[in-house]
Amino acid sequence: MAPGAAIQHFSNMGLLVDFPLQEHQLEPFHYSLLMETAMMLILTHQLFARPLQCIFDGTKEFEAICTWMESQGSTVTARWRQELCLSIAQDVGEMKLRKEKEVDLAIVKLKELVSSVYGNVDMSDKIKELCNIAFDLSYAMYGMESRVYPIQVKLGSPFNEEEMTMAKRSDPSGSVSFMVFPGFQDSNNKLYYKAKVWCPVKKPEPELEPKPEPEPEPEPKLDQNESCLSLKKNSLKTLNH
Repeated sequence: MAPGAAIQHFSNMGLLVDFPLQEHQLEPFHYSLLMETAMMLILTHQLFARPLQCIFDGTKEFEAICTWMESQGSTVTARWRQELCLSIAQDVGEMKLRKEKEVDLAIVKLKELVSSVYGNVDMSDKIKELCNIAFDLSYAMYGMESRVYPIQVKLGSPFNEEEMTMAKRSDPSGSVSFMVFPGFQDSNNKLYYKAKVWCPVKKPEPELEPKPEPEPEPEPKLDQNESCLSLKKNSLKTLNH
């Protein structure tokens, strides 16, 4: 791993803006956490967040039609999405070529990420498989009765086991300091995939040492001559009385 290049790449992606640690505090675990986040961010941006726009040119008119269709919330809208996704999946001509083009773009971005973090490591086959799975999954979610889409987790939120899963080294009673990848829910707020978050374990605060009690001032001690003089004076007083 090349820490300097990795940090630069993560910084360019905006991942360090809200990360709860400074660069000099990062350990291998944190690099793995950021790497996982970076990969999911690329897949979400390229595929999950824009399943139709990555196949068709995302003009304002096209996006306006899609938004209007979704706002109707009728069974007709769901059928339209399902038929569209099915047609794209079955097409072996132009749609297949468009799919391959979009998958290739995601592959290139992931390869750049891997090479910047790990150097000359060949993960081409795994990356290609991952991107193809992500593309098919994005269309499967888009073509459901109620569309499934990624949702963000607000930083500072308390950990919620029903909506989130924890990264390693997390405190179940803590709050979210970093979102590794988003959750996925449908238009009816039904959760399909939990968000993965990191809730750092707080280091125990050092115990304050109790302040030492002040030592009592020593009673004045008379030396032998002073003791004898005092005794003599007291004796004289007694005789005079």
